[in-house]
Amino acid sequence: MIIKTIFKSKISFSYILFFLFGLLLNAQDSSKDSLIQQIQTIRNEGEQEIKSNTYVDLLTELAVKYRYRDADSILLLADEALKFSNKTNYTDGKAFSLLRKADYYSDTGKEEKANELYTRSKKLAATSRNPILRVEILKSIAAHEFVSQNLENTVKASYEGIEIASDNKLFELESKLRHNLGYCYSSCKLYDEALVEYLIADSLWTLAKGNSYHRATTLSNIALNAIEKGDLNLGKSYSEESIAILEQQNEPLWLSRVYRTKCRYYIKKQNYEKALKWIKKSDSALSIIYNPRDQMEIDLTRSTILNNLNNQSEAKKYALITLEAALSFKDSLTQAKSYDILEKIEGQTKNAYTYHQKSEEIRSLLNENGKVQNLALLRAKMDFAKEKEKLNLKNLRNTLTQQKHFQWITVALLTTIIIALIVYKSNRREKLLNKQLEEKTKILSESQTILNQINNNQDKLFSIVGHDLRGPIVSLRELVDFTLENKSGQEYFTRFAPKLRKDLDHIHFTLDNLLSWGQSQMKGATIYKETLNLVEEFKTIHLFCQKTLNQKSIILKQELSENLEVSCDRNHFNIVFRNLICNATKFSKENGTVIISAVKKEGNVVISIRDNGIGMSQEVLNKVFNSSEHYSTFGTNNERGTGLGIKLCKEMLKRNNGSICPESRVNSGTIIYVALPIAKRQ
Repeated sequence: MIIKTIFKSKISFSYILFFLFGLLLNAQDSSKDSLIQQIQTIRNEGEQEIKSNTYVDLLTELAVKYRYRDADSILLLADEALKFSNKTNYTDGKAFSLLRKADYYSDTGKEEKANELYTRSKKLAATSRNPILRVEILKSIAAHEFVSQNLENTVKASYEGIEIASDNKLFELESKLRHNLGYCYSSCKLYDEALVEYLIADSLWTLAKGNSYHRATTLSNIALNAIEKGDLNLGKSYSEESIAILEQQNEPLWLSRVYRTKCRYYIKKQNYEKALKWIKKSDSALSIIYNPRDQMEIDLTRSTILNNLNNQSEAKKYALITLEAALSFKDSLTQAKSYDILEKIEGQTKNAYTYHQKSEEIRSLLNENGKVQNLALLRAKMDFAKEKEKLNLKNLRNTLTQQKHFQWITVALLTTIIIALIVYKSNRREKLLNKQLEEKTKILSESQTILNQINNNQDKLFSIVGHDLRGPIVSLRELVDFTLENKSGQEYFTRFAPKLRKDLDHIHFTLDNLLSWGQSQMKGATIYKETLNLVEEFKTIHLFCQKTLNQKSIILKQELSENLEVSCDRNHFNIVFRNLICNATKFSKENGTVIISAVKKEGNVVISIRDNGIGMSQEVLNKVFNSSEHYSTFGTNNERGTGLGIKLCKEMLKRNNGSICPESRVNSGTIIYVALPIAKRQ
């Protein structure tokens, strides 16, 4: 074979894979193609990946695909798998590799070598927990024993494998075992026993979700069993159903076999012309694979048909071809059948008598064993069941004896476990309660800290507000009293009136903020959102702040588009931007500039208040905007503040789905960004 030549010439394994890939392209087998590609990928990844168990598994799986197609390829792949299994001490890999080598020697007629390898593989599998491995080995052993005509061993190995497959729900393997066992029974003319196994195999394919190909192989054997039993109509029906399925598949072995089944039907009907047609189709299908045992059956059947068609020369040719192969494979039964047909072909000649004698010699041996063959098969089945039953009874007795010894131990253990569970649950509950107590204590402590801070801030706030309000009011009261009680009081009133007016403006602004802040702290306070046009609203705010701006000669510029509108409570909007513009004025020098601008951004209108005043450091910025304390400083003309304005702005903007963000540098001015939702048109 070409593969063998490549292997002996020590050409790289990658080249061999390339050759195998060529075979697969011809066979159009996607599953084999996939296996070879996976193997090549692992080899390309380096020595470390090649030593993996996956690599060995892929090699042994590919070897199965080449059975009956290229025998030398099986041996090559199995040897490669065994080499790496030994390197990594992969037990399952060793067992599978030996199994595939045993299959090779069984298929090529080397019975003793096959027996040795099957024994080694089975011994390794005994140390494995892989049920698939054990069943695969038993399946191959059963098939090998059948070919060797050790039928009792065939039945025993089959039922042992069936039991393991059934226990582990390996439906596909169980169906294959029963399928093969059915053929064993059928070949011994135990047709009813065979039919039972075939029907179970057929139903198992449904559980295994097997493809239609596997079911068709079982249907083919059911057809053959029916034909040999004499139920020709049933056999024809099943064979035609099987042919219809298998002709759509790409497995020549079973297509060849189902064609032979159809040929057997026509032989039984003595329609030898049609029988010859179907045996030729069977031969053609088998020609692309390597299966010498099936080829012997085809050649022997063709010889029988040709002899019945009075074509003795061709009949003798195929009989001699069969005899030569049977002698090579030491197949006694096929040898006897070959001598029988040669005797018929030769007629009354001396050669016919020679063939008759040889056939009788073989058959006398076969008949001596065959007298009890059928009973041996059934007995083997029954013995296996009895041995299993005895083992179960023995195990049951041992179990009952052990139960008496372990009863008190079990009670003691259960009692200990129950006590341990009670203690465990008690400790767990105690830990859970302690954890909850710690969490609640922590929350309470944090809440107390926040409450104390709020109280301190409010005390400080009202102290500042009280001082800011009380001072100007006391001054006003004293000035009024002085004016009413002294003749010169009118003169003093006129002189101090401007300062008094300024103080009253400050009081008014402070009271507005204080009232708004108080309202914002009330959870039930309601807001009334409206669509506000920025240009119109800032005109009103400009008028309100004009006096404050004029005092420091500050210019307020509005760089606003006419169509900019926001959704906000009108009162909140005015309070926020009055405070922000007043703050910008407070910290700007005389003749300064305050600029109001706005842009649309991500569903909001971002309004900026920019001044060129004294600005703030990052530390001051954090205290004003992020601290929980009320922080206040004097303006450029010593204007007072309460520290309430910015906090009030943040609170009101939050309630209107808005936000505020500062940006400032010392001596460079400040920018306050306010984001409010864009008004939606109704």
